[in-house]
Amino acid sequence: MRRRMRKGEYMVVCKITPSEELYQVMAKIYMREAKGFKRRKTKLLFLCMVSLYLIVLSVFNIMLNPTEMTRYAFMAIGIFTLLYGVWFYFVGAKKQVLAAIKKAGRSTEHLERTVTFDEDIHIQTDRTDSRFSWDMIEQWGEIEQYLYLQYNNSILPLDTTKMATEDVNWLKEKLGSLNKNETQEKGSIR
Repeated sequence: MRRRMRKGEYMVVCKITPSEELYQVMAKIYMREAKGFKRRKTKLLFLCMVSLYLIVLSVFNIMLNPTEMTRYAFMAIGIFTLLYGVWFYFVGAKKQVLAAIKKAGRSTEHLERTVTFDEDIHIQTDRTDSRFSWDMIEQWGEIEQYLYLQYNNSILPLDTTKMATEDVNWLKEKLGSLNKNETQEKGSIR
């Protein structure tokens, strides 16, 4: 992490190296923020409720007529569906998200990114060089020791333990002022 002044403005430069811990944090951010993931959880809960209904219905039908084998099959299907739904809700979905993030990151797995924050945000690797405006940040937040920025369906995690406290405070202040401006603009439109 380096700080320097350029044209009278404060500038922060930091390096991001992809790691397993970074992928875990990105998966947590996605699971916390993504609407699709939340909808999937709702569908899985509905699946579990339907399978419980199927199990209860099968048990009552078995009590009434224990000789018919199809009721046992329905109960087995209900139990399997319930167990699958519970497993996928608590374990499988997280593994799937983490695998997707790792797969997307394979092309840049060994590339260290240099991020420069000044009048705009500049991300540079050995292969690419991109700039975007502070206005493009859709959302930002903190999770564990990371400060993250969301823009254009991308996540930029920054490890605050590798940054100076002045830099972290400056970034939070800058991001906070963006949210205030956004809120004021939305309020003036109404």
